[in-house]
Amino acid sequence: GMIAELHLDYFGRHTLREIQVFTDEETIIGDIVAQTIRFMTTGETIEFHEERDDYQKKELMHFLDMISGAASVEDGYHHGLQVLKLTQGRLQEI
Repeated sequence: GMIAELHLDYFGRHTLREIQVFTDEETIIGDIVAQTIRFMTTGETIEFHEERDDYQKKELMHFLDMISGAASVEDGYHHGLQVLKLTQGRLQEI
């Protein structure tokens, strides 16, 4: 089984942008601020070195590619339905 937990703290004293994924064997923590992915059981860390705006620029470029036809458009309806079920704790229906 797998469970994911997302932490976004916009008002705290310390900036926190982190996703935690819990599996039967591992806890994985993706830290956007520190630009790392940490595997808590194995101790492995993957580091990314990108500028703060790189993510937004890539998202905008992908959006423009979809408009121009250079990239395929994802199925927004079904993906949105899956996300909604996930947020309602209805994982078994996905």
